[in-house]
Amino acid sequence: SGGAFGRNRHLRERKYNMESAEASGERVARMLGCDQADDPLAAMRAKSAEEIIEATKPAQGLFGKGVKFGPVVDGWAVPDDPGLIFLEGRMADVPFMLGSNADEGAIFLKQVSVKSVEAYNRLLKIFGRDHASELMKFFPVKTEAEIKPALNKLVGVSIFVSAARSMARAAVKKNPKVYLYHFTRVPPIERLKPLGAFHAAEIFYAFGNLGPIIERNETDRGLSEKMTAYWTNFAKTGDPNGEGLPLWPAYETDKDQHLELGAEIKTGQGLYKEECDVFEKLLIRRIKESHPERRLR
Repeated sequence: SGGAFGRNRHLRERKYNMESAEASGERVARMLGCDQADDPLAAMRAKSAEEIIEATKPAQGLFGKGVKFGPVVDGWAVPDDPGLIFLEGRMADVPFMLGSNADEGAIFLKQVSVKSVEAYNRLLKIFGRDHASELMKFFPVKTEAEIKPALNKLVGVSIFVSAARSMARAAVKKNPKVYLYHFTRVPPIERLKPLGAFHAAEIFYAFGNLGPIIERNETDRGLSEKMTAYWTNFAKTGDPNGEGLPLWPAYETDKDQHLELGAEIKTGQGLYKEECDVFEKLLIRRIKESHPERRLR
């Protein structure tokens, strides 16, 4: 889902304007009241999970406030920045399946405090830098009512669709068996419909855990059966295609194809191409600025 181009925290270095993992650890020690102990590590390890959560108030979702816990590029368990590994062509030579959902941003919008058109445009100027005018064209907002859907699209395309495409473009240089999808089916449950094809909605379908309400719908049941077959074929052979399934073409950079998984399963091309081109430029710049010692394309 999406890509490996997050702002990955490093062990001792400040990257992507994030404090190092060691600095974060020292901050957590202070929050837990362990920083003055004779053995701070032993004192921290003696704390229960509940005590750690209560003291640190971990950040939830993409934009939640609080201590952000996550994988650390420590040179050992995570030997290098995952995004850099792909951009430099050092990833494993294996088949690859990846993709995104149509409404990835929907469940994260409560964490974004953008209420006015002016605040929205300021956000695009900060985020888009010298590409801000292009982002305003791609994700325009003229009224407050348009802010929420525009943010949903902005988050979804910038963090998930574009990241998945960038990963596919990098991965296919190492192995031609790369398969890109875009999930568009809105689960037919009334309380979930406002979220659209939300982040993680495809998991119900890929693993056949639809639940009684969705299961009764023939369209959803058929989509789930085909997705389960694609995922199983890929796990067995490295190729999702099989008898009775619509063809899922392997990704090629010049064709920029993906498989749409929705009420109808069909091949699409150039999904948000112009937007993804801009976000890829911003991505490369951000990584170059955080890793000036590395040589990227």
